[in-house]
Amino acid sequence: MKRLFLAAVSVVALCAPAGLATAAHPTPLEACRIALDAYAYGYSLITTEVTRVQMTNVDKAEETRGPMGAFISACVAGKGPEPSRR
Repeated sequence: MKRLFLAAVSVVALCAPAGLATAAHPTPLEACRIALDAYAYGYSLITTEVTRVQMTNVDKAEETRGPMGAFISACVAGKGPEPSRR
């Protein structure tokens, strides 16, 4: 998880606009705004990646998890919606 966070921070730092990268010292308000934007943008990316890794970290399909590239069913062993709700 720590490596994934560091990778995300590096990507955000490398993709920063050129004008921002040349600024000597951002004001505290600018720094706060940059941090909030980075958090709002990066949090969903990191959460999605962690979920993908957790859902695909198996050798064969089982219940609601499966390896990358395999189809799995969300309605396994009666855990899906009832037939009347489909």
